[in-house]
Amino acid sequence: MKHKKVHPGLRGEDLEVLARRIAELLQSRPWQPKVRLSEIASRLLPAATRGLVCPGDLEANWRIHILPSLGNETQDTLSKEKACAFADGLALAPRTRNKIRWAALTLLEKAREAGIWDATNPFRVIKRARVSARHVRILTPAEVLRASQKANGWFRVAMLVAFFTGARKGELFAWRRQDI
Repeated sequence: MKHKKVHPGLRGEDLEVLARRIAELLQSRPWQPKVRLSEIASRLLPAATRGLVCPGDLEANWRIHILPSLGNETQDTLSKEKACAFADGLALAPRTRNKIRWAALTLLEKAREAGIWDATNPFRVIKRARVSARHVRILTPAEVLRASQKANGWFRVAMLVAFFTGARKGELFAWRRQDI
């Protein structure tokens, strides 16, 4: 039985190569419009902040720090080097830099899940800034007594019990009269 030729110039292996090339092009989607970070933020910030303990942190870090510097970048133009240069250029406290890094990571991961961002997340290469332990100043008993004189009622009692027993707020308010 004779095989019918699909195209006079194409043989079977040429068709396989052509089919593989078409599949690669379909996966890379070169015709897909490049989405800027500012568009990602406007589309995904409302949904990304839902359910967060501090939703303002994510939105504020994007609007104040990330968008002014990187808002016009797309997945083609935003490289790991640009992300690192952005992070290095932040003259902020380490804790704040970590929050900005978290905001960038979070929203770009949401964009990947939504199919808007195909590239790897360039903020993944940025290392967390080392945060030193905060120095906490502990009040002296005289200072606590002076402060408690300004408080009144149940708050004064709660303040004194917390200081002299070391109980935390949750423990204090969970106590009942029969527990004492």
